[in-house]
Amino acid sequence: MRKTILTLVGLSILGGTTLGGFALNVQAVETINSQANVSILGGPLSINGIEEMNFGNIELNGKDQIKTGDSISVTFSDYRGSNNEGFELTVKSDSAFDNKGLNLKLNPTASSDSQVTLAPEFEVTNELHQVVIGEQEKLKGTATDYDVTVGNELIAAKSAKAGSYQTILTWNLTATPNE
Repeated sequence: MRKTILTLVGLSILGGTTLGGFALNVQAVETINSQANVSILGGPLSINGIEEMNFGNIELNGKDQIKTGDSISVTFSDYRGSNNEGFELTVKSDSAFDNKGLNLKLNPTASSDSQVTLAPEFEVTNELHQVVIGEQEKLKGTATDYDVTVGNELIAAKSAKAGSYQTILTWNLTATPNE
């Protein structure tokens, strides 16, 4: 009986090893494919932040004076994820400096991205003035953050009256259509 059990165990091990070798060559009877789908949606074109301008004090002295302020940072994002449209950043004032002998000039001087075009120095009025242009042909179409440095100066004419003055600047970031 012991011989029979040992023989059966031996055959099981030998048979298992032999069958195990054949098991590696078994092929699937059926193959099926599946998909993985995703839709990437474009995000916003948005202004993230603009620093305030503060020119401090100007003391009247009978001459026109130019007060240069600290450059400000204008940050905005284009997360649309497509280069089908460009963009334009513009600014205007509320005319509070008009007829007060005060003129505000802005000069975009640097950008974190060479794909954009900076406007030359301009005087801010109640009409929209271009600050930055992102032309559709130059944009890569990837989600991008922009940081534009804008120099500024305030010109106080010798005719300016003593007082505290403030103007509100309105910044607009708009998509420009593919032309």
